[in-house]
Amino acid sequence: MIKAQKQQYYLKKQLARWREHGSIWFIRRLFFLILRLIVKLLLLPLALVAYLLGLRRVNVAGQYIGHLASEPDCLLKLIHLNLLPKKRYFITASSKTTSNRCLLEYWRNHITIITNPILRFLLSTISSHRFTKLDTTSFVTTETTSARYYEVNSLWGKRPPLLSLSHLHRTQGYEVLHRLGLPKDAWYVCLHVRESGYVRETDHIHAYRNADINNYHAAINTIASHGGWVIRMGDQTMKKLNGIPNFIDYAHSAEKSEWMDVFLCAESKLFLGNTSGLFLTSTAFGIPCALVNMTPLAAQAFGSNDIYIPKLLRDKKSGRYLKFSEVLQSPAANFRDSILFINAGLELEENSPEDINDLVQEALLRIKKQWSSSPEDEERQMNFKRLFREGHYGYKGQSRLGSSFIAKYEHLI
Repeated sequence: MIKAQKQQYYLKKQLARWREHGSIWFIRRLFFLILRLIVKLLLLPLALVAYLLGLRRVNVAGQYIGHLASEPDCLLKLIHLNLLPKKRYFITASSKTTSNRCLLEYWRNHITIITNPILRFLLSTISSHRFTKLDTTSFVTTETTSARYYEVNSLWGKRPPLLSLSHLHRTQGYEVLHRLGLPKDAWYVCLHVRESGYVRETDHIHAYRNADINNYHAAINTIASHGGWVIRMGDQTMKKLNGIPNFIDYAHSAEKSEWMDVFLCAESKLFLGNTSGLFLTSTAFGIPCALVNMTPLAAQAFGSNDIYIPKLLRDKKSGRYLKFSEVLQSPAANFRDSILFINAGLELEENSPEDINDLVQEALLRIKKQWSSSPEDEERQMNFKRLFREGHYGYKGQSRLGSSFIAKYEHLI
């Protein structure tokens, strides 16, 4: 159902582009499509040679930073854990469409990455046959099965992260932070709240993931009371925030850059995020995350040291909250389109400022090694985990619900 709706959306988008650009644009696209098919057939013998040599192209959705962070991480951990056949894996990436070229370079230290346009076209065409490429759909993009990245991170356990920040970026990064007003030796938390505006043409699809940053003020104050600073991540389409103590609105800063984005995610004490992929950059560098307003319910945080709280689902007709068990036994557990919630008569409720603040309090105590879980909390966590089944997106995830949240809404388990 979800796949069919996305295909319908893609078709409408292409027809709209045809009307916008005209028939010449359409004919050119059709010409290059046919040309690519012809080249693919001509290069079939080379594809067979590549297969015999063990060459495998890994398809990474590098235009999205969450995928650029998580998919290579998942791949390399699978290789280190001996869960993939020993092959010569490589990634082809366009420097024009890659979401963060600095992050791409960090992965280059671990796997071959082809960015030369001619070589990339040649290798992409040769390896476009199913037998010469590794499909990464199951890693994080799947919508109908469990995401493999959860299981991989669980198996990875306490091993150190694959990525580590370079000395140069660490030195330069703190120089930039000093210019932005961060005191020397101060620690900080990255904050990212997804808003509309970043990708306007698809925002109606993903609006269910958005949240209001005004609900985070209590959490920002809590971080400041612990001696920390908050650095707001994002882009210039977001609401401006001014006059908040221990707060830097990096999203609107002239110092914003791709390498600085990576530095901030890799060097932060904690990443406070939501259902938007930037937090996965911190995950790849081994930084703990506290995620709020997570949705759909089957989506958990990915790291074993992460904690999170989901948006609640309410039935529009009756006004009642749906039980977690009720949601996880229905297709709504994996909904990834705003229209699906609307058609099902469901509305999503953002986490309250109090619930967000409670999660941040817990995350900071965990970082300081001052948190201890009660037997009652452990029982609640286990009862919630038992609701997950194969096919749920976050099945086999090891992150935990915020303790205050799960106690408050225990009646929904």
